[in-house]
Parts: sequence; C-alpha cells; structure tokens
Amino acid sequence: MKPYPGKDLTDDKRNFNYRLSCARRISENAFGITAAKFRVVQQPIRSKPEYVKKFIFAAVVLHNYLRAQSVPIQPELLESEYVNQGIIVPGQGRQAGAAFVQLQGVVRRHGNEAKAVRDTLKSYFMERGKVSWQEQMATSGPWSTS
Repeated sequence: MKPYPGKDLTDDKRNFNYRLSCARRISENAFGITAAKFRVVQQPIRSKPEYVKKFIFAAVVLHNYLRAQSVPIQPELLESEYVNQGIIVPGQGRQAGAAFVQLQGVVRRHGNEAKAVRDTLKSYFMERGKVSWQEQMATSGPWSTS
C-alpha cells in the first residue's frame, strides 16, 4: 500500500502515512529477524512460488516455536521507537534484511479498490483505531512534509 503523496496533506492523511510507516517498520523487523535466524532467506530462493510460500510459513512457525521455548530474540535486531522523544532507532535486523534482492518496480496506477481500502484505513486511524500519540509523531517524522 502506498502512502498519500504530496506536501500539503491533511491531518488524517499525514496520520495515515505515519501509521503505514509504522506497519512497514514492523514487517521489515520481521524480515530482518527471519534473515538473521535463517540465513537461507538472505538470497533469492530458487524454487516454485508455492514452495517458497511453504518455506516462509515453515520459517515463521519454527521462529514462533523457538520463541515459545524461551530462545530469546536479540533486542539489537529490533528497531525501537521512543514516542515521547519522537526518536526511531534502527535495529541491526534491517542490515540483515538488506541482503534481499531489490525487485524491479512495476509502474501501475492505483485501482479504485486500493484507494477505497486506503481511505477506509485512514478513517479508522482517525476514529476507532486512533492512538493518543499519533498526531505528535505524524507531525515530527520523515513522513511529515510540512
């Protein structure tokens, strides 16, 4: 999902962009942890897509099993966000995930359905899913262009 483009964004669009950025960081942390534990994913997996999907699911299940058995995750792999100070500290997991092959971009327009989903999430983040600190963070981070 793409953030709202432009510099003169409304508060709700700026908040959506911030929350989307948070979700992306979480998924990047997950990939970084997976790459640190299972080095095989640091390079392209040369297999049929359905096998790759099964492999990724197996890695996630194995990771969850290891966590349940009290094998700790190294905190330095995770990215940290200090909301009160507006600081984001990158984790080493990003460096591990950096070994992933960069995919070629595909130029395409957003479909109406994708725009509707983004607008629905934007409304949710301003109403029921609102968190107390989102306005402060949305106006102080790199996603804020004002």
